[in-house]
This record gives sequence, structure tokens and C-alpha cells, in this order.
Amino acid sequence: MNARTLGRTLGIASHKTRWHVLERLRRSMGLLDFAPLEGVVEADEMALGGFAPGKRGFAGDNKTTVLVLVQRGSPRTRLVIVPDRRGATLVPAIERLVRPGSTMITDGHDGYLGLPAAGFAWTRIPHPRGGLARGAANRATPAADGVTSRFKRWLLGTYNKPPADLAPYLAEFCFRTEFRDNAQAAFSTLLGLAMTTPPTDRPSLGLGRRQ
Repeated sequence: MNARTLGRTLGIASHKTRWHVLERLRRSMGLLDFAPLEGVVEADEMALGGFAPGKRGFAGDNKTTVLVLVQRGSPRTRLVIVPDRRGATLVPAIERLVRPGSTMITDGHDGYLGLPAAGFAWTRIPHPRGGLARGAANRATPAADGVTSRFKRWLLGTYNKPPADLAPYLAEFCFRTEFRDNAQAAFSTLLGLAMTTPPTDRPSLGLGRRQ
């Protein structure tokens, strides 16, 4: 939910207060040191950002590239901003987030060529010549594609446009997948994290530091 909805739910009239509460909760979700993904893990990338004439996919300075990792048979997800789609970027990120010896499944992108040398089993499933048709059933990474679609709908449906700082929203989405089946654990974990999260400024609205 956005800050306005949170304020209505909790009975907080002050926009400054409800924004600080929501921001502290969201940023707290990024502090948890999750266990690595394991087993069979899909990897893909998504591009987030505004429209630029003549620019599609990952092209354009207005795009942010996010590595998408999903553990098959589980909702567990990792979304991390990466500067580019090169192997020197993607493989080290996977090494940090996925347990060695796991099986990685990707499309035909060459950025994953270094996975075997990094200690992963690798199944590469190139897209058919000419690309995938909308709704195609033979996708290389259906779980990762599903996460990409759900994240974009959630982000735009709640906040109307991608925020300038994506990291807290990516962390929130991953936190929710980690605790999707255990609401009580999610609540107690988040409460503990929020108690130690430092306050946040929002200079663009002229809001001071929360006391």
C-alpha cells in the first residue's frame, strides 16, 4: 500500500508521519540477510524505466536493469539492480545470492556463460528464432517471467510510476515472497528490523528527520 492508504488503515492523519512509518517499514525489509536460493533457480533480467522514442528493452539511459532470480517450486525471489548485463556483472551477483552447486536455468543470453566455472550446473534454453510470441508456453524461465510481470503490476498499480530509488521496493517484494506462507514470522521479523532502522529524510517534500 502507499502512504495514504497506510494512514487511513492506521488512523494517521499526518502525511509526514505516515510517510516515515511506511518508509521505515519498507527499508527495514532490505536489512534481512536471507539464506541463499538453492536447488533449481531461474535467472533473467528485466528493464524498468520510462519510455524513450526508438528505444526498446534495455536500451536507453532511462532504463534500470534488474537481475531476477527465482527458486523453482518456491515463491523465494531475489531482485537486485545491476549496472549492465555482462557476465562480469551477472555471474558474481548470482554467486552472492545462490548456493553453489545449484542448477541455474537461463535463456540464451551470453551473460551467463561463466556459470559453470563459478560452480553451478547450467541449463541454457535459447529463445526460438524470431523471439517469443505473447503468451508462448515454451518460455525458458517461466517463473522469472511471472515474477517480472507481477512486480511491474504491483509497482505501477500501487505507486503509478517507478520511483527514483527502486532498491527499497525491490527489497519489499523479495521480503514478501520469503514470508508469503508465514504471516506471523513476517510480522515479528519486520517489527524487530524496524526497531533498529535509522530514520529517513525526504528533502523533496521539505520533511525533517523523524525524532
